[in-house]
Amino acid sequence: IGGRGSGKTGLIGHHTLDKMIALPRAKSGLAALTYNQLLNNTLPSMENIWRLSGLREAKPLIRELGHYIVGKQPPDYFAKPLQPPRNYQNVISFINGYHIQLISMDRPDTIRGVSLDALDVDEKGWVKQDEYTKVLSPLVRGNIHEYSHPLHHSNCGFSSMPWLAKQQWILDAEVLAQNKSHKYFYIEATAEDNLAVLGPEYLEDAQERLPQIVYLVEYMNHRVKKVTNAFYPAFNDERHCDYKTWDYDLNEAGIWISKSSDVKQELPLELSF
Repeated sequence: IGGRGSGKTGLIGHHTLDKMIALPRAKSGLAALTYNQLLNNTLPSMENIWRLSGLREAKPLIRELGHYIVGKQPPDYFAKPLQPPRNYQNVISFINGYHIQLISMDRPDTIRGVSLDALDVDEKGWVKQDEYTKVLSPLVRGNIHEYSHPLHHSNCGFSSMPWLAKQQWILDAEVLAQNKSHKYFYIEATAEDNLAVLGPEYLEDAQERLPQIVYLVEYMNHRVKKVTNAFYPAFNDERHCDYKTWDYDLNEAGIWISKSSDVKQELPLELSF
């Protein structure tokens, strides 16, 4: 659990490299609330870590060799996975056969039946507990005779501090780590832990322009005990909001494009107050 700027997404990039080295030809999952979050927020930060570690993206169209490829059939010189996917549109493939399947929780039924050797969940607090326990977590299974490394069947969640009561379930990991430290690990971080990357002005600016409670929760990782100024006591985000507002298409260059599915671009925008 880490505040904004604490380096959670970069950590996923490093963690992915560890698993790629330890689990060749294995299948891992990377889940988030939407593909849009994965493609535009999570993946670019991870790729930056990979580049800093010496990995390059393969570009078959211009005959440029590399170590990984996103959303496309891997080149012939890549090792074959133990269980090759039929479709590589939502897959990141590495040269040693290790591959990551991107999982969007706004389409949870599309992943039933998938078998994973490991799983990472970005912003786990936004995933519904019921969908995590019934859909995501059971996917980590199988291949127990292929791998003996501790990272095999690892199940990791990364998230900011939850605001809502229904998100508090992710903090149960702390209790698990206290009771069974040989099996579970839990750690918290704040933006202060990453000042060498962010610079001191990052926190100073945030503290000056944000309400104190927002600064403490979002950046300093304080736990919410009571939400102030709860003007709409009957507000329910699942009933009154809709996050399933994205569609995804491949363009002619083979690049994933996200677009709004709840907006009719040809009509004028109507506003009322």
